[in-house]
Amino acid sequence: MVTIAYWDTSGGSRPPRLLGEYSGTPTIRMFTPKRKPKNPGSVSEKSVMDYQHGERNAKDLRKFLEQQLPNFVERVKFGKDDYQKFVDKADRFGLPLVVVFTTKATTSTTLKWLSAEYRRRVFLIEIPPSDKNLELRTELLTQFGAGDSDDTAKASLYVVPAGDGEAVVKYGGDKFARKNLQEFLKEHALTEPVLQPKVAVGEEKKSDETPKHDEF
Repeated sequence: MVTIAYWDTSGGSRPPRLLGEYSGTPTIRMFTPKRKPKNPGSVSEKSVMDYQHGERNAKDLRKFLEQQLPNFVERVKFGKDDYQKFVDKADRFGLPLVVVFTTKATTSTTLKWLSAEYRRRVFLIEIPPSDKNLELRTELLTQFGAGDSDDTAKASLYVVPAGDGEAVVKYGGDKFARKNLQEFLKEHALTEPVLQPKVAVGEEKKSDETPKHDEF
């Protein structure tokens, strides 16, 4: 999820330009790809943050890193209307829709990582078991072919392929381990990232239209 590198300042050599200026050592600095880069799809443009969020121990550092993980998961909060907006968005970009029925109040680090790893190749949403989502969860699980009504209270993941005609695919693994989910999504994600919405047949894109690559 996170690559950790070390630069030894005692060697006397000039640090890479990327590291920037620092006033003392040790300095802990985090670099993350910008959410809305000038060049669509680029990961070379970085946001920089110095660590000032707790003590320098493993527990606090891990908490900091987990909090700063890029998160492109959309969370359904208000039931059917909220969900339909995300369905329309996935259709607009021609992306497979990954629907996670979560049991957690917050987005897990695994889902955050998957949303970044497969960004613009799938559209990942999660539906927590709130009162406003109860009816939606029940209807969708029935629609997706869940056999047991108790599934409304369990964590599960489904892929709704882009376009019409293909059946919904359920993740059948016993554990929601990152490696297992990564392999599963790899099978269903698009090969290349989508940076612009689809243009319907017969429609011409306006020359002054603002690029939409930063929508998700």
